[in-house]
Amino acid sequence: MRRPADLSAFRIYLRAFRETHGFWPHLAAILLLGLLEAPLGLLVPLPMKVILDSVLGAAPAPAWLDPALFGLTREALFPLAIGLAVLFSVLTLGHRT
Repeated sequence: MRRPADLSAFRIYLRAFRETHGFWPHLAAILLLGLLEAPLGLLVPLPMKVILDSVLGAAPAPAWLDPALFGLTREALFPLAIGLAVLFSVLTLGHRT
């Protein structure tokens, strides 16, 4: 009979790999959400910048959020920015539940 000290780290990892074989899709989804958390967290303040600069200020709307692209008027920029803020918040906090 082998002693626990005889097991190498490789054998332990191999056994863990075999034990978790059926859960790889779940583990991959958790890893993917963890990797997406940082970039999404950096995007959260972006709608506030759009609101301050383009809605309240005189700066033009960013090219990627121009209301004319969606067939809307300039007054629709505020609801678009609010919707973007809600979307980023839901995506950032959604995987924590």
